[in-house]
Amino acid sequence: MKKFPIYLLVSLIGVFLFANNFNNEDIPYYWEGEKKHYYEINTEILLIEFTIDRIDEQNINVAFPEAETYRIKNDTTLQLITRSKLSLLDKLSDKKDIIQHPAIKVKGTNSTSFITDEISVLFKSKKSESEVIEFADKLNLEYLTETSYGTHLFRVLEGGRTVAVANSIQENNEEVVWSNPNFVHLISLFNDPLYPDQYYLNNSGQGGGTANIDINAPEAWGISFGCDEIRIAVIDDGVENHEDFDGRVLAGFTAGVINTGGLPLNHCSKGHGVNCAGIIAASHNDIGLKGVAPNSQIVPINIFPNIPGPLNPAGAATNAEIATAINWAWRPDRGDAHILSNSWGGGNPNIDVTTQITNARTIGRNNLGAIVIFSSGNSHQTFSGVNYPATINGVITVGAINRNGNIWNYSRRGPEMDLVAPSGGLGNMDPFTFCINPNGDVVTTDREGALGYDPGNYTDGFGGTSAAAPQVAGVVALMLSVNPNLTEPQVRTILQQTATDMGATGFDNTYGFGRVNAHAAVQAALPNITGSDYLCSTTPITLENPPPGATVTWTTNPRPICSLQAPVRALQQT
Repeated sequence: MKKFPIYLLVSLIGVFLFANNFNNEDIPYYWEGEKKHYYEINTEILLIEFTIDRIDEQNINVAFPEAETYRIKNDTTLQLITRSKLSLLDKLSDKKDIIQHPAIKVKGTNSTSFITDEISVLFKSKKSESEVIEFADKLNLEYLTETSYGTHLFRVLEGGRTVAVANSIQENNEEVVWSNPNFVHLISLFNDPLYPDQYYLNNSGQGGGTANIDINAPEAWGISFGCDEIRIAVIDDGVENHEDFDGRVLAGFTAGVINTGGLPLNHCSKGHGVNCAGIIAASHNDIGLKGVAPNSQIVPINIFPNIPGPLNPAGAATNAEIATAINWAWRPDRGDAHILSNSWGGGNPNIDVTTQITNARTIGRNNLGAIVIFSSGNSHQTFSGVNYPATINGVITVGAINRNGNIWNYSRRGPEMDLVAPSGGLGNMDPFTFCINPNGDVVTTDREGALGYDPGNYTDGFGGTSAAAPQVAGVVALMLSVNPNLTEPQVRTILQQTATDMGATGFDNTYGFGRVNAHAAVQAALPNITGSDYLCSTTPITLENPPPGATVTWTTNPRPICSLQAPVRALQQT
């Protein structure tokens, strides 16, 4: 491993002193694999950790209204994220073992992460538990656990030295591939909206829209409605079964301490994941609405298991928790998802999450590569660029346009953009329940009954880039249903090349390659047929890369003019 100069980071609670010899600049940093990220301390927000005898999840928001959100670390340890430091510390004055963890912001981003006392280490070769413990003892670390994707988590026993220890291991230890702080990230749902007539599927001008500003879904359904062999992981705040899903919600996974199998967990999980799943896969069954790929299977992955606080519709999770959930989604012995749909973002770049997304894209789906789709984000007014993890190479990044084809002012944009899709406006916070109220115009499924955003089983208020990304996930499901042999790069290229150009001619940072076009994409995904226009006698015809087990038939009009009227034979893949 290349040797790098050692920089020493010494931190006290709330006070950080930095010393290094990098051009005489006092700029702290951490490593994401071989990439160095410089950051600054964000003093506006703080993570406060403390032990408690009994964690009553239903009453945490009531007991700690100053908290923006929280994370259950284990059975007795609670982590509260707050901007009201003094009032919360005063309330916790009778608590023991209170630890304050600082927030950081990587330069050039607006994401928030917290430096705790944990680091994630990936070794170059497999190590026994005794070897890992010996490694920990030498560096004054406490060994915690091994993740499902092969990294080892350690606790740094010297207070305030998490980043320094992680950097030292990365820069000086030949045994490791990476050493990364196991940050707690503030992650946000790209929230909101729906509409009365599903204009995003087929825009006839309803609601003042512009005709044909849609994704050409009905035309695509003339080719395929998808199939039940395609599995789509909806990575969100949980998905449960619904009358419009026909039992196609499979067993899933929940990040963190409490594994609900991917189901929504708490009172503020109003249905964001269910909203996204409905856009992708609602049944065509004469009730409710129409999903883009109505025969697909949904793999629910919940990375928002904790109750969001009153100031921000967000959750908190570590690198390892998010990466473990993504790893579970794509692994063939777990979720085995072909497509990963993500209507969320946040946190600073970290090697755990980056690697699992890259692994999904490269070795998922039996090495053809799972297709990973992310919303670009909903905060363009305050920050330029798309949100991590949408910045990761190869991720399909999706922004939002309105029903007239104009980019929404909230839709984040940048050189990582791939596509846009029609969506609605953003939502707002309910001051009584502290949950998001949708304020868009996209119609989709809702949690059934009183659990959802609206009474009943559906909502017409979803939107944001949250509603755009699932449309692309549904289109990809249709593409794979007609040609499951497509590789991940081939799927991405087809989506880009078949998109309806918008904005400046060709690619641009606002619309990417343009509006996703379901019909053109599915057509381009079909196996190619090459040969003569006329089938006479023994004239050969070739079907390129047909799906395994496929039977192909065709008719001719007008009939071929041949001296020998030989029958047209169907070719079958064996």
